[in-house]
Amino acid sequence: MTHSDTKAHQTSSRRLFPLIILFLLVAILAYWWPRSSQGYFRCPLDRPLQLAANFGELREGHFHMGVDIRTGGREGLPVYAAADGYISHLSIGEDGLGKALFITHPNGLITVYGHLQHFTDSLDALALHTQYATQSWRQELDLPPGSCQVKKGACIAYSGNTGASRAPHLHFEVRNASTGCNLNPQLQGLRADDHLPPVIDGLYWYDRRYSTYTTRAQKIPIAGRNGSYHTVRDIILVNSPLVSLGISATDRSSSSSHLSGVFEASLWLDNSLIHAFSLRNLSTSDTRYINACIDYGKWFRSGIYVQHLSTLPGNHAPIFALSAGDGVIHLQDTLVHTIRIRTADVQGNYTELTARIQCSDPAAVTGDVPLLHAAAFRSSAVFSSGNVPCQPGKAINIDGPSFRARFTASAFYDQFPFHWQSLSAADPRWPSPLIYLHDPSVPVHDRFFVQVKTSLPKSSRLRNRTVLQLICGDSQYIVKGSWQDDWMSATFNRLGILRLLIDTVAPSLTTLQWEDGQHFSKSAAACSIQCKDDLGPIARFNGEIDGHWVPFAQKGNTFTYTFDASCPAGSHTLTLTAVDIAGNRMRREIHFVRE
Repeated sequence: MTHSDTKAHQTSSRRLFPLIILFLLVAILAYWWPRSSQGYFRCPLDRPLQLAANFGELREGHFHMGVDIRTGGREGLPVYAAADGYISHLSIGEDGLGKALFITHPNGLITVYGHLQHFTDSLDALALHTQYATQSWRQELDLPPGSCQVKKGACIAYSGNTGASRAPHLHFEVRNASTGCNLNPQLQGLRADDHLPPVIDGLYWYDRRYSTYTTRAQKIPIAGRNGSYHTVRDIILVNSPLVSLGISATDRSSSSSHLSGVFEASLWLDNSLIHAFSLRNLSTSDTRYINACIDYGKWFRSGIYVQHLSTLPGNHAPIFALSAGDGVIHLQDTLVHTIRIRTADVQGNYTELTARIQCSDPAAVTGDVPLLHAAAFRSSAVFSSGNVPCQPGKAINIDGPSFRARFTASAFYDQFPFHWQSLSAADPRWPSPLIYLHDPSVPVHDRFFVQVKTSLPKSSRLRNRTVLQLICGDSQYIVKGSWQDDWMSATFNRLGILRLLIDTVAPSLTTLQWEDGQHFSKSAAACSIQCKDDLGPIARFNGEIDGHWVPFAQKGNTFTYTFDASCPAGSHTLTLTAVDIAGNRMRREIHFVRE
């Protein structure tokens, strides 16, 4: 080696050395970072960790944003701080997490504890004081940083069944304090014992020459178990050169029989990765994209969740591998191609399904069968009266003789022809036509603005008792819209049958397991009232004892007052007032004695 060669070699080595160090640092960080929170958080309950739901589990209209921890069907179990920090927020409401507590930790994360029965005594006293001060049972109470420091393992609350919970359990979340993004708690050190692979219950294919909202899934029979599946038929024959796949899949841990959602899935075509998703983190602004990640129409009609192994054009959920693809399979010949689907849980247990697929229609492959091109789709000649072409990324205005609808550019996930129809009202309580806004089996991502024209004269007092009603399958949604001349305006986030409705029926107020003149013993802790309205939720509920406001906790249609210093021993008058969305008011006085 010459002197010049030696010098060049030394120069090259000096240049490479920093790159080698950088590579090693990146490798160490990549190894350490996912494990950095291992041991940082403890289980918030003093019992073996059993999950009733995992992060990202499929729910109606949203992904599950935390994990549900079993409490053995009991309420009142002590809940402990998962790590050092300070209690930064208390939340009390009838929906969602019900009674919830938030702890901010030094590492920049926040843990959330939901569906609580109650807080510790000092926090309960603080919440009660605030409720009386604001005369509101619902609370969103921020605590100053450092005002309520807690150590890892300190008792902070007791488990319950409040809010949208259907059975006793503890809901637990981990959030990034700076971004507000929810992190998968099972990737933050909170892991249940699990040696079982996910289960694939069903495989489906879609003809992607057309919208996923205008064509239905074709089921493919499969067989297998214990992490290995295959199609019953040797080859999947399809008559389209453009197809996508969907799976019905679940997962469960070794310590729980509950069927949860899968953590990640990937799709391979002829050994090339063409689609992948992973549920590592989600934000509240992203969670509604679940309606684009599933076959929404199938779920709406049958309650079965089928997850797309493809990305619809309007789906911008940050769960997909950018290096993969949109998952649409292009069959450009009539040869047999290999498919491999892999699903996995956070512990690395995985399941694979293998199959072979072939386009059985040579004419489709050669292009003799026309595809539904976007240009043709946009052509108004394709649609008859009452149909409007809708596309992802494009705002849509739809005007009928008695309604106006305004959809944003992010409203729809796939292209489809929006059909609407207006029918005359058949009931005097409906002061507008019945407006059919397409089909409720097509999801809407965000809220859309709608106006409906009334037949009521401006002088009619019934306008003050008129609401907008949207019927979506078996559900109905009521809104007290705003009037502008003869039009009532409101917003909804689902399609269905829309109409104006005159509501003059007041809510009902009924005592639960007690009656007027009741004598409550010293051991009696509370009294409950059932409040119902014929159209749905109650807009306002108020309870007063001897003319003074008292807090009634809400769970569905049940309102419960826990006796406190505002209700000492003696005779009392309880005055209840309930107002529905239309403004109808019910007032009732009930007398009772506390011993």
